[in-house]
Amino acid sequence: MKVVSLPKEQAMNAAGLMDPEVTRILAKGLPVTVLLALDGHRAVGALGGAINNKVFDIVSLFVEPESRRKGAGRSLINTLTGLLKDSDTMIRAQFNIENEENRTLESFFPALGFERETVDYPAYYAVNVEELLDSVEGVDKNSDIKSFSEIPGAVLRRTSNKSIDAGLPVPEGGLLGAGVDPEVSSLSIREDNVEAYVAAEYGKDQMVKIPAMWSSLSDPRKMLAMLFNTTNALKDKYPPKTKVAALAISPASQRVIRYMFNDNETISRSFVLPVV
Repeated sequence: MKVVSLPKEQAMNAAGLMDPEVTRILAKGLPVTVLLALDGHRAVGALGGAINNKVFDIVSLFVEPESRRKGAGRSLINTLTGLLKDSDTMIRAQFNIENEENRTLESFFPALGFERETVDYPAYYAVNVEELLDSVEGVDKNSDIKSFSEIPGAVLRRTSNKSIDAGLPVPEGGLLGAGVDPEVSSLSIREDNVEAYVAAEYGKDQMVKIPAMWSSLSDPRKMLAMLFNTTNALKDKYPPKTKVAALAISPASQRVIRYMFNDNETISRSFVLPVV
């Protein structure tokens, strides 16, 4: 198994073997390391990542199913550690174990010397739709809460742009992104002023993800009412066994999500390896 490092101008040739996030980084012209695993002349795997503040984050690691357990993944990691040797750098791999394929990584990285580190946030938590908490005493429905589908596109676009400019959490592509489900995404709006939102996406992995929650509301009951609007919409639209994952980015959002998700544990994993 041979591994080659692709120069920036050729890195996009490996796009089919990498997570779309790597190609987005490349499109922005940012520095990215892309390694390609070759079995003869055929590309069978790729690793993509970037370094920041002495931490190299593996953004994508993929080996074709028929080439697994043949050393391609190990060769990619070993080549990366060789490139980073004597740089006093930490390699970090972060992923979610929402599917069987990713769960295999929990044994793959420790076998190569990585150590698991505790993930508080950002981290995803997941439950089935039928497990979601959808009401609580003292929290009533609020007429200010609407689904995205009830809101004019111009208002959503303005809110999305403001959120992006302010560095607030939004889904890939903003609140009007292609993956956003407007029927289950909710917001609190008063006189055309959006006070809070919960954005939900339905992906190709048949999982609903809530990658963005934000609130300027001082009353936590209003935020809960908006979340209940989303969870009830999820229960109305999706089968009971549909998996729902929400991203916690702060202690406050972590507490809210764990409360809504019946205190389930995180599905996010992080493994690190010091390079010496």
